[in-house]
Amino acid sequence: MPAAAVIAYFVRNPRKLFLIDACGAALTAFFIGIAMPALPQWFNVPVKLLYALSGIAVLFALYSAVCYAVLRSGFGPYLLAIGCANLVYCMATAAVLTTHFSQFSVYSSIYFMLEVIVIMLLVYIELMVYGELRNQSTAK
Repeated sequence: MPAAAVIAYFVRNPRKLFLIDACGAALTAFFIGIAMPALPQWFNVPVKLLYALSGIAVLFALYSAVCYAVLRSGFGPYLLAIGCANLVYCMATAAVLTTHFSQFSVYSSIYFMLEVIVIMLLVYIELMVYGELRNQSTAK
């Protein structure tokens, strides 16, 4: 599906972006907060670092779940907030990956690189939808 069609779909259904974000953040929190610490021989990431990143993911999951449950209109500012927060999370993850790269196993490096790619795609969609919603509201 072309990017424009995806953006158009979520402009019509912005609430669903919050559901996707909440599910993804919950999955991230589970994986880096529970699965990775349970398998240190595979991932070799400092547990304190995993718990810190997992805690952030839990907060993002809660934010997005509340937005999904509560909001019925005026999605723009909330999409901008979670999009920017996700962007900062990706930058922090990339910084951690580059500074601790020699400590990480191949599996953890692959996981974090894939996580950044997936989240950056979501950020792109969130920010594009925010822009379209903002343009629609100023055109009225």
